[in-house]
Amino acid sequence: MNRTLRASQRGQAIVLIALMIVVMFGLVGLAIDSGRAYLDRRHLQAAVDAAALAAAYNYMNTTDYAQAEQTAVDTYSADELLYGAASCAGLV
Repeated sequence: MNRTLRASQRGQAIVLIALMIVVMFGLVGLAIDSGRAYLDRRHLQAAVDAAALAAAYNYMNTTDYAQAEQTAVDTYSADELLYGAASCAGLV
């Protein structure tokens, strides 16, 4: 009986290794996607911060809200050419 038990478990390691490889690829993919999402978020936050600073500086010098808003949109659009033009419509 001991020999039959050992013989039935002979290929078990191959199945476990195959399952672990699938899990490992899933975790690697999750790590890559999470890292990319974090970098994209940081990049977008930097672009929004630069646009806000440009608008504040423009508003401080001209006190024209529309011109400051347009400066923010222009600055953000220049930073984010891949994402298209930004709009501040409806924020006031």
